[in-house]
Amino acid sequence: MPAGIPTEAPAAVWYKHGEDAIIEQRPVPSVSDLKPGEVSQVFNILNLSRLFSSLPTLPLKCLIRLLYTGVCHSDLSNSNNIYGRPGPLPMIFGHEGSGHVVAIGQGTKTSLKIGDRVGVKYIQDACLECEMCRKGYESSCFNGTEQSGNTVMGTFQHYCVSFTKYVTPIPEGIGMDEAAPVLCAGVTVLRGIKEAQLSIGDWVAVPGAGGGLGHLAVQYAIALGYRVVGIDTGPEKQKLIESYGGNFLDFRKEENIVASIKKVTDGRGAHAAIVSAASEAAYTSASDYLRDRGSLIIVGLPANAELRLPILETALRGIKVVGCYVGNRQDAVEALQLHASGRAKLLYELERLENVNQILARLHAGKVTGRVVIDMTQ
Repeated sequence: MPAGIPTEAPAAVWYKHGEDAIIEQRPVPSVSDLKPGEVSQVFNILNLSRLFSSLPTLPLKCLIRLLYTGVCHSDLSNSNNIYGRPGPLPMIFGHEGSGHVVAIGQGTKTSLKIGDRVGVKYIQDACLECEMCRKGYESSCFNGTEQSGNTVMGTFQHYCVSFTKYVTPIPEGIGMDEAAPVLCAGVTVLRGIKEAQLSIGDWVAVPGAGGGLGHLAVQYAIALGYRVVGIDTGPEKQKLIESYGGNFLDFRKEENIVASIKKVTDGRGAHAAIVSAASEAAYTSASDYLRDRGSLIIVGLPANAELRLPILETALRGIKVVGCYVGNRQDAVEALQLHASGRAKLLYELERLENVNQILARLHAGKVTGRVVIDMTQ
């Protein structure tokens, strides 16, 4: 083990879905575990029984000392198996990590250097050779992906193994704490905005505008030259959205939210709706306030929800519905640059790893404004 790297470090480990994590000391993988074809050794050390079918072809890896990790609503969903797609247990969840490279697998050909500031995203690896990867849809890789906190150990730990070709360089101008959630929330909404294929000056509606995803969607859309109407409720969220330069509508106060949105958007409706609220209700009227040829972008993922649209009207109006599931490596670079250049600012609070269960409980109760970032610098 290189000097300065401990043999054990803290991690939040889930042994059963629906139960609290246990904070415990876990073995830190050694450099020898980063060799090609030996990834299973890393996870066997962590008492995982999962083996990989293509060990000889797996890319080389690096060891990262994580300093911060964001907490995502999907961490809450995955820890409770809300989506009915359980991964292996025990598991360390988390997929928004930022830290420094402290070790690189022997013989690895990479531009990474020891000490580099890097981020770990939800998608940890994809083949980069199939049709989907070549088109920039790496999350839909035909050959499958490795996913932080789902198929491989995530970022609720001090030390994390990641794939060298997939870690994201963190630029100067953004703190490591702010960078962490951008690697998921920022990447996802930026990809959603791109999928809408907008023109400068177009109108973007953002249901859930004051939330962890929504407040970034508002800022990104404005930074990219679009006009924004944020939809949420409460004076604090109104003040927040208006401080970014967006228009605000309180859905609890509007008698007819569709008519109100159309009035704000030149009487014709929004060119796109970036639905960032994890609520089925947010999708109910979204297509109604889009103008013809508008795009409904699915970002928020309410569990067990359905989206219903009238087929004839949707076809005649040319409404486009696009599901958005994270983004690619370039999206991550661009999202971080929006923050590093001062065009976007994350709203967040710092917490500690030992409080992860309480953090998830607050998320479940809807008592988190912006994002929560876990500080693991100590």
